[in-house]
Amino acid sequence: MSAAGVAVIVVLGGDGTHRAVVTECGAVPIAGISTGTNNAFPLHREPTITGLAAGLAATGKVPKEIAYGFNKKIEVALDGGAPEIALVDVALVTDRYLGARAIWRGETVRELFVTFADPEVIGLAAIAGLLEQIARDETGGMMVRLAPPALAPTVVHAPIGPGLVEPIGVENWRRMPAGIPFTPMLAAGAVALDGERELVFDAHQVLAVTVIDNAFRTVDVSAVMRFASTRGLMHVSGQLAACTV
Repeated sequence: MSAAGVAVIVVLGGDGTHRAVVTECGAVPIAGISTGTNNAFPLHREPTITGLAAGLAATGKVPKEIAYGFNKKIEVALDGGAPEIALVDVALVTDRYLGARAIWRGETVRELFVTFADPEVIGLAAIAGLLEQIARDETGGMMVRLAPPALAPTVVHAPIGPGLVEPIGVENWRRMPAGIPFTPMLAAGAVALDGERELVFDAHQVLAVTVIDNAFRTVDVSAVMRFASTRGLMHVSGQLAACTV
């Protein structure tokens, strides 16, 4: 679709599906519809409205500077190689295997990096959202170091999966300025991108985690529909008169 020059790609899925599309879509904006297991990135919204907004944006009826908004991503590079990306969170876990890729056990997570922190999301990013709030359109992200709840100075009860609320021990947290690589403290383990294990690393490898601002574009559904309302883009001449006779 990117090579064919489409104007917008509509994505149905959760965080992992949206990450897969963003990896390949280049400069083509996406319009996300939340249908996955963990849906921290795609906003929960009526799909019909998302479709209307995507059509108005794609056909140029709404100016690009209004129709599209930029989003952040996290790049994870191992030994300076080509980076993998995450749209919401990167988690470092003690398990040194991929296996069942989804992360369901909070006690295995040692470090967490997020692009935004929202107390209304589900998944590992919910931990950050219960500590401090960082907006999607705000520069940079957050790093959180975790510890066993019995030893941690802070414990949050976080919804890390659908119907799954667990006590999570937090050692400390701090903001991550955009563009600055962070080196994790965990010497060896696995890297989960948006909730799924993708990489394994050991003590002889160097891992760099970086938040990137303005990484890709999405359809700003709220902005598009407000513009459509104020400019009468959904009006049909003569329709109202015919209906009120």
